[in-house]
Amino acid sequence: MTKRIIVSNSEVSDFMKCERLWYYKYFKELTPIGNTSEALAYGNYGHDWLYRYYRTLASGANTVMAMAEANNVLRELQKSRDMSSEFLVHLMTIMVMYVTNHPYQNMKIIGVEQKEKTILYHDTIHDTEVYLGIKYDLLLQGTEGKQADKFILVDHKFKYSFISPEASAMNAQLPKYIYVLRQNGYNVETAMFNQLRYRKMDDDNPKNQRFHRLSITPTDNEISEAINDHITVASRIIDLRETSHDVGKIVTRSRDYRDCENCPFFSICLAQAKGKQTEALRTVQAFFRVGGNKYIDDYKELLND
Repeated sequence: MTKRIIVSNSEVSDFMKCERLWYYKYFKELTPIGNTSEALAYGNYGHDWLYRYYRTLASGANTVMAMAEANNVLRELQKSRDMSSEFLVHLMTIMVMYVTNHPYQNMKIIGVEQKEKTILYHDTIHDTEVYLGIKYDLLLQGTEGKQADKFILVDHKFKYSFISPEASAMNAQLPKYIYVLRQNGYNVETAMFNQLRYRKMDDDNPKNQRFHRLSITPTDNEISEAINDHITVASRIIDLRETSHDVGKIVTRSRDYRDCENCPFFSICLAQAKGKQTEALRTVQAFFRVGGNKYIDDYKELLND
């Protein structure tokens, strides 16, 4: 019977960064317990806030009602005491500034955190249909002027420093997302990184820009290159998933401090590198759980849609 599998952009990106990262996160499906970094906390809870805000706006509510619904994210955090009051106040300040000063003009909301997929190829060796799945943050459509009827894809990024235009030109995420949306009937030409900077700074200083929307319009060739690279890496991932060998003995580590220092699995790899297998196992048992990664679970559900 033909199998079906989704290989997401994040899975390919993590695999290219470090095969061992891929092994723990996607093959073993280990999930860290709690937020492992400030950046991850702002990203997770900030995305939750924006999801509720734009979902409520899409239902026909006004800005005040949408903010009230989104602020429930912060109230729930306050009750759980998972984050400090300083964190909550700072995140609230950022979100109020964002809504007040950066609305999308002459746009209507088409979708909020919707999942889409398209088939990439049929792996005949393993009899597997390989799909590219995405979960976009926001899809808008222009209502007036030059943007009338045009779709614009938005990806929220909570950043310490903004992504440069040069770096964004080599980022494969948005070209892949555009490809999937086009395959599903949305003729998207332009996408943007909606960047919210979470670093603490003097917001009264005009040099301290808190928000920046970086738009890109990839060429057909750039989209094709991104998809071809994705297929090449996905093929390697499928081979590993289907092998009869112990995958943990095949995958390699990047062992580059730029990749390792912020990796959630650093402590496991360090213990293993020192030959302390018992310590590595205790680390897994104490700080990780198997499953429960909402991102991975979302794509499993998408296969059934």
